[in-house]
Amino acid sequence: MSLIADIKKLRELEQKATPEKWNNVPRNEHGTITRDDAKFIFEVRNLAPAMLGVLGMFRAGDAEMLRWILAETIDNGSEIRAMIERFKQMAERMEQEES
Repeated sequence: MSLIADIKKLRELEQKATPEKWNNVPRNEHGTITRDDAKFIFEVRNLAPAMLGVLGMFRAGDAEMLRWILAETIDNGSEIRAMIERFKQMAERMEQEES
């Protein structure tokens, strides 16, 4: 399975898991973790090395370089432009400081 497919699966599991930010392991009324939360934790643990490897390829300044490429070299409407725009958005998210 590709990392793209893994991310889709992980997103589906995340949607089923307890929605708010976890400060502690969420527990149900019986004091145990839910099956959906456990599945999500299991999958995140197993996929984390691959995801971190890909995300670790981003470098500070990538978003600015991609902005320049979009502004100076790529025709509007091209598939390449759409792809680079997605990469720029990913780089911007990677460079964004958490609040």
